[in-house]
Amino acid sequence: MSDGPWVFKLLRLFAAGDCEELRWRVDGDVLVFSVDCSDTFYWGTADGEDVTEADLPDLHRAVADARGCTGGEDLWAALWCARRRGMRPMAAYYRQVLGGLPDSELPGTLAALFDAAGPVRPRTLVAP
Repeated sequence: MSDGPWVFKLLRLFAAGDCEELRWRVDGDVLVFSVDCSDTFYWGTADGEDVTEADLPDLHRAVADARGCTGGEDLWAALWCARRRGMRPMAAYYRQVLGGLPDSELPGTLAALFDAAGPVRPRTLVAP
């Protein structure tokens, strides 16, 4: 069930982070939350990762890690999704959003945090 105090913690986290990626839907009588990661892993897709109460510590860790990097204050939700999937964003995300390239080997950067989320991905038509 998606109710209780954890829901307010989740809402506060996204509100404090000025993050617009939180989505919700109703499945029967259950409220389900997800983090929007459209166009992060695949081009031209609507995509998201469901969030549960158990994910709160990992979300907080992503906030702290991303905010520790220049320009990371708005990208913590995508970082959490990458870690959750064990998958790096597509290379185009690195170029357009992170301003770098995969495997740039610059420690302490957002690109390095995303690199650590998963193995190198081949470029494809939907993940350039």
